[in-house]
Amino acid sequence: MQTPSASYYKNWTALDFAEDGLFLAWVKRPTPALDAHWEAVRQALPDLADEIMLARQLVATVAAPLTDREEADIRAIHAEIEATLNLQALRKHRRSKVTPSASARPTGVWYNFNVARWAVAAAAVVVLAASWIYLALDQGTDDRLKVVATQVSERNKVVLPDGSRVILNKQSILRYGNNWASGQPREVWLEGEAYFEVAKQTSSSGVVKFIVHTGDLEAVVKGTRFMVHTDKSRTEIMLKEGKVDVAMPSGKTLFTLRPNEVAIKEKGSEKVTRQIVWAPIYTSWLEPRVELDNTSLAQLSEMIERGYGKRVLFADPSLPSKRFGGSLSTGDLKTMLSAISKITSTRVTERGDTILFTNL
Repeated sequence: MQTPSASYYKNWTALDFAEDGLFLAWVKRPTPALDAHWEAVRQALPDLADEIMLARQLVATVAAPLTDREEADIRAIHAEIEATLNLQALRKHRRSKVTPSASARPTGVWYNFNVARWAVAAAAVVVLAASWIYLALDQGTDDRLKVVATQVSERNKVVLPDGSRVILNKQSILRYGNNWASGQPREVWLEGEAYFEVAKQTSSSGVVKFIVHTGDLEAVVKGTRFMVHTDKSRTEIMLKEGKVDVAMPSGKTLFTLRPNEVAIKEKGSEKVTRQIVWAPIYTSWLEPRVELDNTSLAQLSEMIERGYGKRVLFADPSLPSKRFGGSLSTGDLKTMLSAISKITSTRVTERGDTILFTNL
């Protein structure tokens, strides 16, 4: 078995590390070989120091004992790493590195863990403990990051140092500076989804910027309301009120969003698109009711798919274009589907993760 090279981890986040079996083995059962591997990663990728530190905090917080299978896997990891290091020492003049592709993790026993359980459990314990995890931004300074994470079924409201408000959706992580210097850009880092209400702040040089970093795109604002969503497949910035400059991580501004517009960047693509959307598709999780005004069933189906993780199908191709008005409760999916059925005069059948609309 050969451990991944440092470059393999260059785009990883804290959650990626917390889900990785080799990383779990290091945190739960460290050995000199594992210490050497992860120290090499930290030396080669210093920008990931904060991500690695946060991941260690998340994994270390989980108090559940290892299962027999996990204990066996870790022992196997240790044995194979030691064997690999011994073999490399003998072949130091013939070393060859294998860098896994970005689309697949390397095969090996360390990927036999139930990684989803670790990721969810780590985030849940952090939130339920109601504690802050502090990460040093730079050794020798007093600047620190506050980190708040939500579990699979929880949302959290956060008030930032400038009075701006954030509603963090489930399974998300928000990081921001412990101390924001007067007149300096206000910066936060997001993994997952959050709604922002940014307080306008001025200094002698003008309005102070507020920047949301996601890794793929940045939202640069001065005082507005907007949504940011980022996951392994795409990053989206949706504006509800005001203006948002959409920028690349390099700082290059691409365009300015207007209300009810969304910027979308697919992972692995350099293209960033902009389109007009029906806002509740992105904001329905924030509100107990959605007001409908000539709203199409296609728009509602997109809201359902996004908010509830369901797949929506139509038995009749004319159904998606059907429009109606009214007020719709968004709290309970079954109640909402029943209301939609009555408003649209359709039959709604829910089976597993699929919802089918048919004519009566």
